[in-house]
Amino acid sequence: MAYPGYIAGSGTFDPVVRYPQVSASFQFWFQNALFGPNTDFEIRSIEGLDLPEVRNGDLPRVLDQGELMGQDYLAGRTITITLDVYPASALPALISATSPQSIPQEWTYWLQTPAISTPVGGTCRARRRSTPVDLAFALGNMAKAVVELHATDPLLYQSTASTPIPWGGGANLVCGGTASQGPLIVVTGPLSTSSVYIGSYPVILAPIGAGQTYTIDMRTHEILLNGAPSPGSVLAGTQWWLLAPGATNLVGFSSQDSSQPAGSSCVVTYSPAAWTSAV
Repeated sequence: MAYPGYIAGSGTFDPVVRYPQVSASFQFWFQNALFGPNTDFEIRSIEGLDLPEVRNGDLPRVLDQGELMGQDYLAGRTITITLDVYPASALPALISATSPQSIPQEWTYWLQTPAISTPVGGTCRARRRSTPVDLAFALGNMAKAVVELHATDPLLYQSTASTPIPWGGGANLVCGGTASQGPLIVVTGPLSTSSVYIGSYPVILAPIGAGQTYTIDMRTHEILLNGAPSPGSVLAGTQWWLLAPGATNLVGFSSQDSSQPAGSSCVVTYSPAAWTSAV
């Protein structure tokens, strides 16, 4: 899950950074550092907000021209930011925020450009930083920097919204953007065997006790029970589904209980998502 502010593997959100940390055009926020207007870091360009590289499954025809058509998928997104750092003494703050990490973890980013009226974000990690030593840098006046960030999820998300799904019924989720996406589902017990579904596509869950919680990532098919991985909690017959963009998605919730057990609930968190910066 790459929703802004989502704490991977925990099933929870950071209550602050799940909301936009930028407020002006040509601003970028990452690792508690703000770049752009009214900061020491002037953005010259942001690249990588168009369509990411396509991974195709086409295969060559043996002893014939052409190819056999396969499925297309998008690779991750690489965002490259070119900056002027003024004064050069501010450079350590940039280095601290964009130093590559040895652990495989991504952090929330937010950005806004003249082409994006609403801030978008996701999660990424620093991959490369270049700071040439030139005359301006040597004089201590200004430094130039190029920062390369990589997001394994190529989608650009807006702020998330959470909708409770009534037991034995459903709720209409209107999902904006241009890309299908897998929402985050939190189911709280006590419940016997339960399911969260769209049409004839259910995610079927094993019974849980009072106060226990499932967190299901519909994009990665990861399921947590009280914050710990629990792949066996998804039962046979499950069919994973996505929210369709620009449409109303009717999401239902039910269980084998004769009535809704006290304290049980289902909440779906989702966000408008897009492949490019034109959300």
